[in-house]
Amino acid sequence: MSDFEIERTYMNENQLDPESENSSTHPVRSARPLWIAAIVALCLAAVAVAFIVDQHKIASQLSARNQELTTSLTQTQGQMQALGSELNAMKTEEAAREEAELTARHPTPVYHARYRSPHRVVKKDDPRWKQ
Repeated sequence: MSDFEIERTYMNENQLDPESENSSTHPVRSARPLWIAAIVALCLAAVAVAFIVDQHKIASQLSARNQELTTSLTQTQGQMQALGSELNAMKTEEAAREEAELTARHPTPVYHARYRSPHRVVKKDDPRWKQ
């Protein structure tokens, strides 16, 4: 006989006997709801632990992927800087070559000063003002 059947039989006997209600013995409460609550709590705890473990695994995978992407990005930035430096060097060389070609085609004109400024001009009185 199962616990449930025993409990049902016990309850039926107590209901049929009017003296049993007045007696000091109370029907024994079933432990079944307590066991059900314990099993449900244990299942919930197991699900929570599984969820935590899964989240930890996902977090570590994302961290590793993030580290890989950071390394890749750093390498790409280094390559971009190297290419930028090469491009700037090529532009500088091209500008210098164009300047040399321009100078070779058109020599720079030499400008002579119209007035000599190194010596000082002494002003003499104009004889016309002495009149």
